[in-house]
Amino acid sequence: MILWLEPVGGCAGDMTLAALLDLGVPLDAVGAGLDRLGLPGWSLEVARDQKCGIFGTRVEVRVDPAVHDRERSWVEIARLIRGAGLPARARDLALHMFERIAVAEARIHGTTPDRVHFHEVGAIDSIVDLVGVALALDELGAERIFASPPPLGSGIVRSRHGPIPVPAPATLEILRGREVRASGPGERTTPTGAAILAGVAEPGPPPAFVPERTGYGIGHADFEDAANVLRATLGREAVGEGELVELACNLDDATPQVLARAIDAALGAGALDAWVAPLT
Repeated sequence: MILWLEPVGGCAGDMTLAALLDLGVPLDAVGAGLDRLGLPGWSLEVARDQKCGIFGTRVEVRVDPAVHDRERSWVEIARLIRGAGLPARARDLALHMFERIAVAEARIHGTTPDRVHFHEVGAIDSIVDLVGVALALDELGAERIFASPPPLGSGIVRSRHGPIPVPAPATLEILRGREVRASGPGERTTPTGAAILAGVAEPGPPPAFVPERTGYGIGHADFEDAANVLRATLGREAVGEGELVELACNLDDATPQVLARAIDAALGAGALDAWVAPLT
């Protein structure tokens, strides 16, 4: 199966998780895995919503105000994920996405990944988003994942370090080497969204395929130039009706018995025709 992620209005962790749930991934399967993390005082709010008349799923992680959320280091988050007993593929996907962020943050702040402390990305909601996406992708079981170029946005946003440009430095660093799109104002692709695209998806559109299911993840912001949705389409690779592939080769010093056996084997494996001709 092929999964195609299209960040129409942008890409963030909650939008990607919402799109995968809208695609049909069972919420119970994702929730059961997230509970294994042992993070305190959070809940997942999943609701129907729409942007520009396109209906889909919106996800929001709500953290109990009484819970003292804090920044966490990459080492601490890796330990948390490894100790949660997640399915192997989900565990590896989550670790890979967080490692992408850690490497990017280390380059920006002039340190090493094992010394990086995440601020926004280390909060409970971001951990739930990224691990939730990993669990949903594992549940979906797509063999190949593709992603269209994401819009970056523009302007200034406030972070714990103060005002920073959009796209955030970490977002741009994570997407280094991939095609991106310029867009209007606002943060369109977040560091968690960039880590998902760069960490699990091949860049560009997929090969010819047959769409079977489509889901929409609804973002929280409103933009004038694009519907703030992320579309996820699941399908199977297309094989054109009547399409034929011919395999030809030259053989030296082959006996008639070997050639006859090769023809029988090719036909037995499903070839429509197989033949041999002498060549001088």
